[in-house]
Amino acid sequence: MSERHEAACRPQAHPRANPAGEERARASVEAVLPQLLARWETECVTVRIALAAIAAAFPSADASQGLLPGLRGLAGRYPGRGLPGDYVRLAGTLAFGTRENVLAAVEALTSRNWSPTARSAPLTGRALHLLDQMLSRLRATTKAQDP
Repeated sequence: MSERHEAACRPQAHPRANPAGEERARASVEAVLPQLLARWETECVTVRIALAAIAAAFPSADASQGLLPGLRGLAGRYPGRGLPGDYVRLAGTLAFGTRENVLAAVEALTSRNWSPTARSAPLTGRALHLLDQMLSRLRATTKAQDP
């Protein structure tokens, strides 16, 4: 997502920025978003975590709005601090929270053990950059646990 890349590279521009390509990709994802998120109930936890990221990146979509109960249930499986609970809660906050809630979550999480983005970067980009870092760590942890 362009917001995530902008935040990660701030104050410089992303070296491979392609706004037209990003807009085409966004339109493509929005076209299939309802079908993707409709799979929530039939998918394993790993896929649900990926679907949470998609809902967070497209919070205004009607399909994302229907995912709130599923996100709450998934977050309830991971109480306390740490992955994947923090990840799921941040995705839910980004998708359904107020600007103030998103800012508070980003500040709290980056003050712990995540690479911060420039505070001058747009909040959505900062949150998506943080979510991307968390997803990368989740993938690495899962990969390390696979035999």
